[in-house]
Parts: sequence; C-alpha cells; structure tokens
Amino acid sequence: MEPVFTLPYSEFRTANRLAEFFKKQNGYSILLPSSRTEKGFDLALLKQNGGKHKLITIQVKASRTYSGKPPKHEPFAYRTWFQTFSVPQETDWVFLVGMYPGSEDRTRKSSATWWQEIILCFSRDEITEFFSQVKTRKGAPDKFFGFGFNKPTEIYQTRGDQNREKKDYSAFLLKNRVGKILQSLSE
Repeated sequence: MEPVFTLPYSEFRTANRLAEFFKKQNGYSILLPSSRTEKGFDLALLKQNGGKHKLITIQVKASRTYSGKPPKHEPFAYRTWFQTFSVPQETDWVFLVGMYPGSEDRTRKSSATWWQEIILCFSRDEITEFFSQVKTRKGAPDKFFGFGFNKPTEIYQTRGDQNREKKDYSAFLLKNRVGKILQSLSE
C-alpha cells in the first residue's frame, strides 16, 4: 500500500493561486513541507535566478465562511471568523483564507469549482501590527477577528476593530499583494 500525503484544502487552494501569479517558467516554485507538523510555515515560495535562490515562508490560516442572511449590523453576504495567534519566527507571510460557495445554487451537485476562496496576505510585520490593534468594543485585546464581503474584490473588517468602522482591507487581497510579495523575494 502506498502511503498517503494529505494537505488541507485551504493550503492546496492557496498553492494553486500562488502558482497562477508566480509561474514556474519565470523561476518560481511552490514548496510544501513533508511533515504536516513543520514549525512556523505551511508553504514556501522559491525564486530561482540562475544559481541564486530566494525563499519566503507562508503560514496559512483558514476560516469557515458564514453565508446567508447577515445580522442587521453587517451588510455582508459572507463573513469570516479567525482567532489571533502568535506569529512564528519562521513565518515571512501570513495568508488568511476564507472558502465560500461561488454560487448559492443548492440544486446542483457540489464540485471543487463550486467553492471559491478569498485570500488576505500580510507580511510578518503587518500581521503583528494588525494583531496589536485587534480590540473589543471596550478596548481590551480581542482573541477573535473577522472580515465580511459581498464580492471577492472588496473585503472589510467586521470584528476586532474597536470602533467597528468596517475598515477596508481590499488592498491586502492576494492579487493586490503580488508586487509586495515579489519585493520581499528580492530583499
């Protein structure tokens, strides 16, 4: 019997999305640790340029995405829910992934293409700063934070913002962060 290697679906989808932006023919490779208990990262992105190599590590955190009729105070069709965590020293980037149904048509069979993902990308420094600002309404540190969206091109913070301003985090979506990720590969 052949041993089986498993990968969480959120990491699989993240690796596939990275491969769309960082193509093999341009010298990029997406690497997975062979141990599912590797400390500090879930994926790595390697840039090869002749004999030189540059690597960044990525920690993937996934959230169930809640859909359906939102509460009165939240005008978003989809809402994510994450828990804060200690950012490992080995992590260069943290990707927050929310899986959601691309179509609410429940009469057809679910397939892999039925599911979509929304990916927020934070550098190590950015996520550390973000966590320092995750607060309850009373100003105490909050263990949870969340985002809401109606379409995959715009996303707003819905929990963890003390003033509940619904801050726009669309600039942190993967497609908008490719330049920053490239920059971190050249540093």
